[in-house]
Amino acid sequence: MTIAPSEQHSNRFETHAPLESVEADRDVTMIESQQTAPDPEEQQRSILPAAFDRPLITGELWYVISAKWMRRWRKYVHFEGFEKDEEAYGKDDFQGSPGPISNNSIVIPAKQNSLPKLKKQQMEKLDYEIIPADVWQKYISWFVTSINLCR
Repeated sequence: MTIAPSEQHSNRFETHAPLESVEADRDVTMIESQQTAPDPEEQQRSILPAAFDRPLITGELWYVISAKWMRRWRKYVHFEGFEKDEEAYGKDDFQGSPGPISNNSIVIPAKQNSLPKLKKQQMEKLDYEIIPADVWQKYISWFVTSINLCR
């Protein structure tokens, strides 16, 4: 996803645009959870729905995250609109905490001394989502992740 200098997008998602296979930028590390995750209600209050509606702005850091994990988290905390996920993407019988953030379904495993690459022909919202850095920081303070995909 390329953003021209000083360009601000009013809609941060290009509806179902395929994500080309590119190397993950900047930061790919094992990240351990810093603290115990708060209860689902506190998680929901802590991450406002408006946090996901912000436009992409040149120079800001955003993170690519598995859409499946995001749907499970929204269901777990009863996030605004989570029912629409099941209507659009099918019912997920998974119950409880979404557990560690797993981006394994959206990357090709890294070979020795290289970064993982994003798989070709993935669709935004179906396979992956893009979230702001402050939301990512909250997630990794509550859950463990093995792949940090900063864009």
